[in-house]
Amino acid sequence: MKRRWVIFKFIVTGGFCTCIDFSIYMCLSTVIAMSYAKCISMFCSCTMSFFLNKLWTFRDKKSYTVPQVLKFAITQLINISVNVGCNIIIYDLTQMKILAFVLSTLSAMTVNYLLQKKIVFREG
Repeated sequence: MKRRWVIFKFIVTGGFCTCIDFSIYMCLSTVIAMSYAKCISMFCSCTMSFFLNKLWTFRDKKSYTVPQVLKFAITQLINISVNVGCNIIIYDLTQMKILAFVLSTLSAMTVNYLLQKKIVFREG
């Protein structure tokens, strides 16, 4: 039961952080270049994700460390790569934007959960 609760909290955190990403991106993209807006929105979203996952999802009570933050940054780069890569492949195969978005998000979410659980916030 505990694992299900952690997965639920991870999904809630991810949904919340995706909303942060989208909101900041939409607001900033009206006043600055979209690429800058996306960088800023992703930075804000990933920062919020780190703190929520550390404190709420995985209940990691240990002090913040540079290695942990670096591991988190690396997992986020992998997460973004999986998401974008899957999106490109699925869209090229199907020409369906919504399907590509949903499947790539689900794929990246799965990889992201496993990386954070096993590498960033692992116990011991």
